[in-house]
Amino acid sequence: MRSEITKRLLSSIILIPIALFFIIKGSFFFIFLQNEYPNAERYMKISKTSNSRIHSTDFSNLPFGRVFSDHMFICKYKNGSWDDSEILPYGPIHMMPGFQVLHYGQAVFEGMKAYRTKSNEIIMFRPKENARRAANGCLRLSMPEITENIFLDGVTSIVRDNIEYIPSSDKGALYVRPIIFGSGEGLGVAPSSEYTFMVYCSPVGPYFKGGLSPIKLIVTNDYHRAPLKGTGGVKAVGNYVPGMLPSGQAKKHGFAEVIYLDAAEEKFIEEVGAANFFAIYGNKLVTPKLTGSILPGITRDSVLFLAKNKLGMEIEERRISIDEALRMVDALQHFENNGEVCPANWSKGKDSMKESHDAVADYLSKH
Repeated sequence: MRSEITKRLLSSIILIPIALFFIIKGSFFFIFLQNEYPNAERYMKISKTSNSRIHSTDFSNLPFGRVFSDHMFICKYKNGSWDDSEILPYGPIHMMPGFQVLHYGQAVFEGMKAYRTKSNEIIMFRPKENARRAANGCLRLSMPEITENIFLDGVTSIVRDNIEYIPSSDKGALYVRPIIFGSGEGLGVAPSSEYTFMVYCSPVGPYFKGGLSPIKLIVTNDYHRAPLKGTGGVKAVGNYVPGMLPSGQAKKHGFAEVIYLDAAEEKFIEEVGAANFFAIYGNKLVTPKLTGSILPGITRDSVLFLAKNKLGMEIEERRISIDEALRMVDALQHFENNGEVCPANWSKGKDSMKESHDAVADYLSKH
């Protein structure tokens, strides 16, 4: 019964976290590393590892973020400028107890991937957008702006230096983690005097092993991801720890992730865990409007462009109330003659959560 209902949902409404969207074939949003970026390594100090991990890496079993490549990139900010870039073996970094980031969390990060094509070319997905978002994050957290050139030099040089760790396209990708943090000492509640920009890599397996499949989501009123005028619109490190508790609670009860509502009125959908949210009404793609509390996802921006320009869909960026979404689910329930797909209540203590219907994530991958 569920599979039949799932098929019929395609013509009505589908609630989809952006992490479950599709990959368009071709190089529409990709840059080719070998062709588009010069070797910035010639300006850097380079220290190679004498003990590579490559031969002990099992590329058929790559848990996310648990395996690391041989080298990392570090650039320091001192005396008003970014300088002293170097590539060195991945390993422990020097940190003093008084480092500002340990006390006040003055840090912002990005996440991106490098892929190996079937023709053995190395490509990355819109890294300039990550550079721009990182720069905005630095400004919001009272950090010196990381320039696009420094950001891209660090990212592309470390990808090139760890190129052997990029799996074939059927086995995964190389996850790249840039992070900028306050590395000056001081206990006063003030911006750091020094900063570190670091980039390192982790080979990862396919995000959706075995293909895309529907997920269950829950909505909570007891936790908020971010308030208006806060830091929800940047990738501040402190944004993610508070979500671990509600996410963990959701998983214990059989749900994949939490749908967060706005902090002001607790009526409007904002994000799904750490992912952007979309709803499809027929040929219309709707996503919450960016208000400052929602992260401007690079995949979000790409999906909106592709849906409009490649799929011919109507695009709306506006507030989406949870009641609007659940009313559509109720209509589907009635249409299906009391079938399995319907909202349900789950409660534990003071927390009350409503289940959304299964997300049919492979819809766009087939169109």
